[in-house]
Amino acid sequence: MKLIRPSFIASTPTETWEAPYLAGADREETDTISGGMRLGWEHIFGTGLELSYTKRSVELDDELSGKALGLTPAQQSLLNCEGDIKEFLVSYFWRLADNHILNRPILTNIDYDLGGEAIDGYQAKPNYAYTSLQDWEFVVNLLVGHCKAMRTTPFMEKAQTSTVVAFHSHPPSRNPLA
Repeated sequence: MKLIRPSFIASTPTETWEAPYLAGADREETDTISGGMRLGWEHIFGTGLELSYTKRSVELDDELSGKALGLTPAQQSLLNCEGDIKEFLVSYFWRLADNHILNRPILTNIDYDLGGEAIDGYQAKPNYAYTSLQDWEFVVNLLVGHCKAMRTTPFMEKAQTSTVVAFHSHPPSRNPLA
């Protein structure tokens, strides 16, 4: 069955610093809230293919990044933490063989277009499960990703990049679907 699933995303307010770059002085907290939409398409053409697009806007009650540091308004705008986050996700469910599942390896394109930072990146998250342990399963996860800041800030003379590689496995656990 093909399924298109639209949804709205909302968060309850969480607290963050209104001046996150201020050091050596007391900082005040402010509320941050985000909301947006997600559109997903599952079982495309009767396969395990799934596509999903998410767009979320982030707002702070009081965004004072760089204000207390004596920066110009143009420099302060490079530190702004408000803006949009967009993600495009592609995944596929593969049953490699009986009891061997490559469970939705996910490829994600990430675009953080926040007032001060523009970050583009991607990540891949394959997940393997072996399920032939009498109602128990063994799971292995891998995450590989890369992000690049598209602008410099008053604190960084060149745009930063970040690469992550993570591996996770846990002992066999009970399969809740058995």
